[in-house]
Amino acid sequence: MEDKWTMDNLPPTAKNTLQKKVDAASESVTYVGQALSGAATSTAAWQIQKISTSGTVTTIQFALGNCAFVHVWDNRASLTYQ
Repeated sequence: MEDKWTMDNLPPTAKNTLQKKVDAASESVTYVGQALSGAATSTAAWQIQKISTSGTVTTIQFALGNCAFVHVWDNRASLTYQ
């Protein structure tokens, strides 16, 4: 079985070595990703959130509806968010 990292099961020292990326893709959409330091943006090692704003409502969703560190940052715009 493949390990799926979440914030709950990351090794304690890993929480201090996360890298973060923010992509303000448009006025209404921002992507936020985090992975262990050194992870390439092309590897399935990222937790990605999409932050959407419509009027006064801001919605925060995870890629594929989960918070696991299993997504590819480079694919953020084409992922499904829930």
